[in-house]
Amino acid sequence: MLRRLPSLESRRAAWWAALAVAVVAALFSAFRVGEPVPWRDEAATLMTAGRDPAGILAVVRHVDAVHALYYLLIHYWQLVFGATVTADRYVSVVAVGVTAGLLVLLGRRLRDLPTGVLAGLVFTLVPRVIWTSTEARSYALVTALVVATVLAFLTAARRDSWGWWAAYAVLVALTGYVFLFAVLCFVALPFAVAALPMTRRARLRWTAVTVLAAAVTVPLLRVAVPQNAQVSWIPATDPVAPFSYQFFAGSWLPAALLTNVLAWVLVLAGLVVLGLESRRRSGGWDREGLGGAVLVAGWLILPTGLLVAGSYVVAPMYLARYTAMSDPAVALLIAVAISAVAGLIGHGTTRPGRVAAAAPTPLLSPRDGQRIRRRGRRGLALVVAGVLLLAWGGATGRAWRSYHRESAKSAAWADFGRYIAVHKLPGDALAVDDPKSLGLVHTQPAAMSGLRPVNMVRDYRETDQLWDTIVPLSAATRQLAGTDRVWYVGFRIPDEDRATLAAQGFHPVLERTASDGRLALFERSGQG
Repeated sequence: MLRRLPSLESRRAAWWAALAVAVVAALFSAFRVGEPVPWRDEAATLMTAGRDPAGILAVVRHVDAVHALYYLLIHYWQLVFGATVTADRYVSVVAVGVTAGLLVLLGRRLRDLPTGVLAGLVFTLVPRVIWTSTEARSYALVTALVVATVLAFLTAARRDSWGWWAAYAVLVALTGYVFLFAVLCFVALPFAVAALPMTRRARLRWTAVTVLAAAVTVPLLRVAVPQNAQVSWIPATDPVAPFSYQFFAGSWLPAALLTNVLAWVLVLAGLVVLGLESRRRSGGWDREGLGGAVLVAGWLILPTGLLVAGSYVVAPMYLARYTAMSDPAVALLIAVAISAVAGLIGHGTTRPGRVAAAAPTPLLSPRDGQRIRRRGRRGLALVVAGVLLLAWGGATGRAWRSYHRESAKSAAWADFGRYIAVHKLPGDALAVDDPKSLGLVHTQPAAMSGLRPVNMVRDYRETDQLWDTIVPLSAATRQLAGTDRVWYVGFRIPDEDRATLAAQGFHPVLERTASDGRLALFERSGQG
């Protein structure tokens, strides 16, 4: 007697598939993660998380309150894995793996397991995700929390148990504390609640726990809102950004254009497929399918739309990386499109699993010819899905190479650190125009070792400020005594600092520029 094999849609198969995709995504994200030289934001993570918890809390009273929980997490991570930017980036690597695995489960919940597996793999290859996996910031981590929250919401909506509603509320609050803008993804949930076949009691419970989660974030808002001046540097919104480098490629070169066009065709196709599949043949809507379609569409559109609208109405607040939490929606829609195309070619329907469930066939069919043809169609569907997935990966390959260059994050810090390491001499000094420029010292300690900062008056560890404290060179002339060479690093070299160095007998012998900084070497006259 033959025993039927476990269904592809079984819970055990889903969990094993999720684990496999999570491992693949994490390994892919870990490859060469330490290659790019850190930039200023990563320096802020390294320096703030390197303090004790009391020191971190003292800093976030003045700045970066929205990142307080993330800094505390990285602090304890550093205690185990070391205080380096590369070690900090592995939090993002793990988070990308977790998100990819959760997307397998979410894709299965919204459609079927093959769609979930494709979503996890596609997510790993989204250019913005490739970037977040190399970033020692909270974007990848909070994306994992958003996906976990959506899964908890859908489970709670179906089971209507207080345990799942409590898990949903905790995840909403936790998401807000890790990165406040991420809660914009949850603006789609009221629309999903209206579309899903939820009971009145379930809707009331959702309302209650959502209000409670929002109330829990009020203390964060009270500290963070007065700090909004720290993002006053955000430029006016580029209307092209949401359609280009927010998710995909950042230029209109042919290769980047191919990525953008392919991506948006697949995203729009995925939206169309979800909409069509939510419509019953007999008329009316499949409320489960409609709710899922509304949720994913809102997840994609609303965070970006709200930030762009806020930028025009209030003040600039949109940055492409601030909406990285919508990347899973992009991956889900692309996966739906790929799965639908493969299903049409292999089975003549966008959802072959639904056909199989409606008309099951025996394991050993007496019509062997039909069984062989059916297996052939399944094989063809797998081949088509694989080819489309490889095409997506090939289109995004340029983004992977771009984000893993040494100078991917800061051309200045990559070039200057390397150059100083080779050409510095014993007794050399260092001057900067901005405290952030000293992040180069903290993120590249080997390259910058031996240099004496002449206009830094207080180390950041001795203050409750994010950065070191500096003074103009005119107030640090005494520190210039005893050195004959000064390396100057900054966004620019102010005329007053040049004049101070000239008055002390220094003249420029070298200047190097990059897209985001300037390096100069000054030597005392009569030296060299």
